[in-house]
Amino acid sequence: MKVLILAAGQGNRLEHLTDEFPKALTKVCGRELIRYQLDFLNHPAITQIGVVCGYQGFHLADFLKKCRPEIVQMDNPDFLMGSILTLQKGISFLDDDFLLMNVDHIYPPKMLDLILKQVGGITAICDFDRKLVADDMKVKLGKDRLLKQIHKGLNDFDGGYIGMTFCPKNKIAIYLNALETTLAAQGPKASVEMILGELAAKGEPISIADTSGNTWLEVDTLDDLQKAEEALRS
Repeated sequence: MKVLILAAGQGNRLEHLTDEFPKALTKVCGRELIRYQLDFLNHPAITQIGVVCGYQGFHLADFLKKCRPEIVQMDNPDFLMGSILTLQKGISFLDDDFLLMNVDHIYPPKMLDLILKQVGGITAICDFDRKLVADDMKVKLGKDRLLKQIHKGLNDFDGGYIGMTFCPKNKIAIYLNALETTLAAQGPKASVEMILGELAAKGEPISIADTSGNTWLEVDTLDDLQKAEEALRS
C-alpha cells in the first residue's frame, strides 16, 4: 500500500511559526510534524510514501532528502488554493492501494493496524467518541453504516472524519473521476473531503473505518499546538 501525504498548505493559523517554514516542519515537543507521520507509517504494509510539498516547499524537500531520501516528492505551486489541487499534483503516484493523509495530524502507531483491518473499497477513517467543534469535518451515515454526507457545516451528524482516506487500486479511476467532477463543480478552493461527498452522492459505497477509543491530535493553531504538547508529555 502506498501513502500520499498532503503537505502543501501555508499553515497560517500557526502564525509566526510558519512565517519561514512549512507547517510540516512545525515542531511538537521538539519533533517535526512530518516525523510523527513517518513514525506512524513505519509498518510492513506500507510500500512507498509520497509527499506533496508547496508553501516553503524547498525546506521540506531538503529535510526529506536528508532523513528519508527514498520518499517521492511532488510540488504544488498552487498551495494558496484548496487541498484538492494538492492531491491532483500527486495523481501520477497513485497506481496501487493508497492511504491519503494530511500532514497536520498525530496518530498513535497502533491505529494503523486497526484501520487496515477495516478498510474495504473506498473508506473514510472516522471516530464517533469525540466532541466536535465548528472546524471539524463531520460525517453522516446511512442506515447501512456507509457514508452519506461529509462537511464541516453539517448540523445533523454521527461522527467526525480524522484526516485519512483509503482507496483500493480497483477504485482509483472512480476516485480520480470524482476528483475532476468535484473540481469542476466546486472550483480550486475545494477540499479533498468533498471528493468523498461527491462519490456518496453518486451512489458509490464509502465504507467507514472506526477508530473510536484512540486518541489522536491535530495541529492547526497555536492553541492546538499547546494542547498537543501537553497531551504528548502526559
